[in-house]
Amino acid sequence: MPVTRVLAAWETIETELRGQFPAVLETLALPARAAEIDEIEQVCGVTLPEDFRASLLRHNGQSASNWMRGLVNGADLHSAEGIAKHWQMWQMLAADGNEVDPSNDISEEIATDVGWHPKWIPFALTGSNLSYVIDLAPRPKGSLGQIFTHAHGEPGGVLARSYADWLEGIAHRLVSKDYNHEAVNRFTTPYFRQFV
Repeated sequence: MPVTRVLAAWETIETELRGQFPAVLETLALPARAAEIDEIEQVCGVTLPEDFRASLLRHNGQSASNWMRGLVNGADLHSAEGIAKHWQMWQMLAADGNEVDPSNDISEEIATDVGWHPKWIPFALTGSNLSYVIDLAPRPKGSLGQIFTHAHGEPGGVLARSYADWLEGIAHRLVSKDYNHEAVNRFTTPYFRQFV
């Protein structure tokens, strides 16, 4: 069950943050209200995956981090309101021009023939404008709800097949301390050797 997996992953993440990165733990927001999550769906015209809804019902993103205490590799989790605003910003940018170089359209998992797709839901952001995105319009070899990064109008590769998988990856790396130790020492937040 995706919800059970998400709740178990959050239990592990919270425990590990408490022991290793308590300042990051303090930024995890209180649960979102169901109405706030419904608002994302109305604004973006999508149905959010069950695992992502469960995560927002646990923590409505992060607050007061300002990219200084990001949960993963310098990225802060958006609140429900932040998700909708970030999505609207990309929609406006795409309206001004959404074409890409056809030679960049090589993925069989992600729609790389556009700079932005209205069924991409940005849920986390770094200070260098790299977004983590839930893909609700995958290509045939992709998975509905897969996670990828998006920077400067270009999607990266698939990081996880679902939000639950992505969150479990963070939990596993926190437990195993699979860190980029230089970055952790510099920023005192979780930076992992493998990108998640």
